[in-house]
Amino acid sequence: MIRPFPEKPVLTSLYTRFSTQLGDILERLERAGDLPAGIGRGNVAVEPPRDVTHGDLATNAAMVLAKAAGRAETTAGRRGAERPDR
Repeated sequence: MIRPFPEKPVLTSLYTRFSTQLGDILERLERAGDLPAGIGRGNVAVEPPRDVTHGDLATNAAMVLAKAAGRAETTAGRRGAERPDR
């Protein structure tokens, strides 16, 4: 479940908020067996993209986690995109 916005505004950055939601998604993927349990996420980053025409946020989650999961980056990214609410 994606966390709703709090009733009172909390001063957090967009990157912190997205990073928290990404962590929640990765936990759900682990519980569902789509990622190995205990996979290291220390190098997963959420940051501004190098090219501003590519949007507001970028993450390297698929690249970082794919090797540990034994999958191609596109497969790892697709799993997260298909199952964000589980």
